[in-house]
Amino acid sequence: MEWLETIHLQAGKGLSQKVKKHLFELTCKIKSQNNEPGLQMVKAFWHSSHKADHVLFLFWDSASVPSNGSALGVRLEKIMNQYGLTDHNTWLPAKGDYHE
Repeated sequence: MEWLETIHLQAGKGLSQKVKKHLFELTCKIKSQNNEPGLQMVKAFWHSSHKADHVLFLFWDSASVPSNGSALGVRLEKIMNQYGLTDHNTWLPAKGDYHE
């Protein structure tokens, strides 16, 4: 089953550059090691106009979806929490006849 995990961070004042660097390092490390069963992709983004807003996207394909997020997601949220407020969620794909 495909699912998505997001970790949104609103960084504290003056921390944006430090956060960008740390998220880049984290995503590179995760991509190079990729020892997480079911992890398909990890991507980091920051908001185009609100420089303190950052988000990590973890794309998964696994038999089940942990309601509180993956172990990796929980670890990443704890790391990101040192920079500000975090919001950690899991998402399931929309199915059906929805078309834009």
